[in-house]
Amino acid sequence: MTILMAGLGTLAVAQGGSASIHGFVIVPSGAPVPGATISVEGSGGAQAATTNGSGEYNINGLDSGVYHVKITAPGY
Repeated sequence: MTILMAGLGTLAVAQGGSASIHGFVIVPSGAPVPGATISVEGSGGAQAATTNGSGEYNINGLDSGVYHVKITAPGY
């Protein structure tokens, strides 16, 4: 099954160079994927978050840079 990540483009950069990523993980039918792990790694460090019951996630406090984003979810 395919997992879609909506909102990856929601990247906010503050004046001090800190950034955040916010979005939702859903399947093609639009159903949320709760419990999915979003991992980001890149030139500014690494962080992870887990989606809530609505498939929503937030990763805050990222240094400015280029990141690789990986999604893992049980059963997918």
